[in-house]
Amino acid sequence: MEITGIAGDFHIGSMRDLIKPIHFTLMDKNWNQIIRLEKANQDNAIAQIQKVWEKFETVAPFTYRFC
Repeated sequence: MEITGIAGDFHIGSMRDLIKPIHFTLMDKNWNQIIRLEKANQDNAIAQIQKVWEKFETVAPFTYRFC
């Protein structure tokens, strides 16, 4: 799987609610991931995501990009 993007403010619920981190999985042949991160914590979050990725995925490398 490849993380294909990190989105900005994305509302999934009421516009009255605070925007919270969210994760989307596109169920296609590439297993793309879309993850919203708080900018203040993005480096730590990416490191944690990579650690989990490498624990479960032994073939595909961990890659990501910002869009």
